[in-house]
Amino acid sequence: MSDSRASYTALVGRNALRLVLFGRPGAGKSSLLGALALAAADEATGWRLNDLSHGLTELAHRVRENNPQPTMTPEQVVPYPVVLECPPSSGSRGKKIEALFIDCDGSAALQLLEAERLTDPIRPPGRLADFVARADVLVLVVPAVEPAVEETFTQFARFLKLLEDERGQAIQVSGLPVLLALTKCDLLARPDQSFVKWIDCVQEQVQSLDQRFQHFREQQHVAPLSAFGQVHLQPAFGTAVQRAPLAGQPPEDRRPFGVNELFQQGLEQAARYRGNQRRSGRRLLYLAGLLLLVLAGMIGAGLAQSRLQNPLDRQILKTAIEQEAARYEQLRARGQALENFSDPLLQGGVGVPWTSWAKRIETLQAEVAAARPDPAETLPDAGLVKYEHVYQSEAVRQARRDWQSVEEKLRQRVNLASALGLIDATSERPPLLKIPPPPDFTAAQAQPLLERIAKTYPDAVDWTLDGLPRFVTLELTAALHASERNLLAAGQQAILGKLQEWSPEGKETPELWHKLRDWLKAPIELHAWRELARLVMRLSDPLAEDPVQVFFNFLNKGQHEVELQRLVLKVPDGLRVAPAGKLAIYHSVGSDVRTTLNFKRHGEPVADPDEKITRYVFVPDSGETLTYRLTYRPGNTLWADLPLKTSDKQDRLFTWSLCRSQMYQFERLVRPPRLHRADQQATDGDLILDAGLSISVGIVPRIPDLMPVVKLKQ
Repeated sequence: MSDSRASYTALVGRNALRLVLFGRPGAGKSSLLGALALAAADEATGWRLNDLSHGLTELAHRVRENNPQPTMTPEQVVPYPVVLECPPSSGSRGKKIEALFIDCDGSAALQLLEAERLTDPIRPPGRLADFVARADVLVLVVPAVEPAVEETFTQFARFLKLLEDERGQAIQVSGLPVLLALTKCDLLARPDQSFVKWIDCVQEQVQSLDQRFQHFREQQHVAPLSAFGQVHLQPAFGTAVQRAPLAGQPPEDRRPFGVNELFQQGLEQAARYRGNQRRSGRRLLYLAGLLLLVLAGMIGAGLAQSRLQNPLDRQILKTAIEQEAARYEQLRARGQALENFSDPLLQGGVGVPWTSWAKRIETLQAEVAAARPDPAETLPDAGLVKYEHVYQSEAVRQARRDWQSVEEKLRQRVNLASALGLIDATSERPPLLKIPPPPDFTAAQAQPLLERIAKTYPDAVDWTLDGLPRFVTLELTAALHASERNLLAAGQQAILGKLQEWSPEGKETPELWHKLRDWLKAPIELHAWRELARLVMRLSDPLAEDPVQVFFNFLNKGQHEVELQRLVLKVPDGLRVAPAGKLAIYHSVGSDVRTTLNFKRHGEPVADPDEKITRYVFVPDSGETLTYRLTYRPGNTLWADLPLKTSDKQDRLFTWSLCRSQMYQFERLVRPPRLHRADQQATDGDLILDAGLSISVGIVPRIPDLMPVVKLKQ
């Protein structure tokens, strides 16, 4: 790119925000830019990007064709001037932003990583070191499967230390934001892995990366009286230029993941950094005057140190540090009271006051944001002591980290409660996990809903009920179970639709269920629904099994074992009936009744006045310690009945004949019975929802939650 400086400044001007992508060869820097251009073409992202030099178009084409190529240039960098409109979440809808996305040659980056210093007074403008020195935000790019990761970390740590020193000497009062991007995350996926599991894997890798840099961050402590700013390493991002090829995912759904969020936060950090630079009045000068600034910085530092030996300044600084640390400690304590729902203002009343709880958290966060003076301001009555010196002290940094840890938990809990519809809905926090029943929600709607959740609540994978008071957990669990029931109903409707499609004549046969079993190995239509169900179910039960896999395993069994030793019958007192004979269970193949299991009453009935029911125990007629066993194969017939007497000596029957599938009739034993006369068909009787059998000792296989009520004739 000849005369590159003149060409790009003519397009966007000298005040464009500068975002430098820095990394070793093959790290994926160019692909990230191409993915951003590709994602910006999707209206759903909210980005409006004008590629002024048309250079990103070629990069986007490479990403689309999955044909990455190394970016090499004699000038070490390729600036891409753009004008864009931020997405709504940034709070600047419609605002045009000029920016330079600067891609660097990996070999040049490697040379800079190994250099003894970053700047050179005789180096001509346009080189990588120049752009790094003038960056508003620096993005360190590391592949998720980097083979030389330890070497890379060591070089990055050394490089950032050099950068910190030289920018500090150049009197960069506000700390340069540095983002750590984990790229090529699609390589972490396994072909049989779900979307949620892949995201968990990416998050684990991000956390591992962040922990490895923790030692470096802890080494960034600066003497309390230092006059200069620091490099600030931000949390890592996991990105994938193409979404991983996950189980059941169609090829056209392999869109960029995490790229928009990375660049959005990068630009926000760059704008904030640029604003701090303006307020401080100490902008970075051009490279030709860098040595003079370094010298001036060194002289200024010496003068500052001599001035700050003043006892009054030292006392002012000491007092300010103690007060700021105490303020964060108070914030942490108040935050923990809200986190644990022990705030006195939340006590009293019935249930959890979700809305007032959320408002108190918002008030606390607003108080934190409003209370912090500008770092460049001088403390009252002080000489050279600035608020920056207070903020950089270890006592304040630790107190702030403690508060931020609590704040993160509060944010997650507010998001969870909002997603479940327990807090008044807002455009920023809609109730996306408050799932309505069919037909208002279907399995086909799971994919767009899952995408909205990922965009609106990116921390959803980290939500948990651990550590919450029991009364709070109960309300959250109740809301989760309501959504779970409606999700399962939508899944059941999708499965019923398949059965109806495959059996237009309306016959339920073993072959039909075999076909469903084979489909459940990789049901494309349930892919997104499956991920959404896992997200909801794991919140109330972290060990919850995949409902699709449970259903497949059930259908894969050729027979089911039933064991019965002690049964308990529950009868509502309002029915005014009592057992008047033996409980009989009939098992047959076709019309041939092969087995009849008889159970007799054992002991006295037990009344429960609180529930207004009476319980009767039944044991095998041949002996109360015996266990009746039968082997049930799909399609067998099984039902039960029990003679009853009403309070006026009328004969009645309980008949257990209700089940979701005629192929799996053993479910009848644990469903409510019908009450009818002996000369009536059971279906003509009344279904008694409050009555039923429970298996006190024995086993009746559980029908999977995804089993629909099979009605094949539409």
